Amino acid sequence: MVTLTAALAVTAAIATLKPTQSFLGRVRDGRWDRAWFYQIPPLVDTLGSGAKILNLSAPCQCYPLLGKHLGNVVVSTVQWRALTGSEALSVEALREHAIDYVFVHQPWPTDWPAGMPVDLIHDDTETRALKTTPAARLYRVASPGSSGEVPVTRLTKR
Repeated sequence: MVTLTAALAVTAAIATLKPTQSFLGRVRDGRWDRAWFYQIPPLVDTLGSGAKILNLSAPCQCYPLLGKHLGNVVVSTVQWRALTGSEALSVEALREHAIDYVFVHQPWPTDWPAGMPVDLIHDDTETRALKTTPAARLYRVASPGSSGEVPVTRLTKR
């Protein structure tokens, strides 16, 4: 009975080590904002209500991308595949489905067509707080009627 109790106590201590370490790190750094907690761009919380974000990252990122007031519309890769019949991006598909922003994590996609009308508005490759998490990028999709040149960002592997 003593051995079982000791084994359970050790297992419980090991299981709480990582969450405790994470919590104490947040206390030490004074980081309580949701963008830091979810490791998403702070811009996500400031987007206008109804902003449509295509999430090309893990499905678990859909909830944080909804924003602070849950006002954003998030399209997951599964939904994108159902809408377009493919995971591939095209200018026509982005316009047809009124996508405003595209969110990606490392490794960066390399199959985007040339001339994709996107503008890189957030890249935390060098500035992210937790180097153990993949870097994130947020792109703004240019509206079809926008005037002037839209910077085109080509994705490359680093």
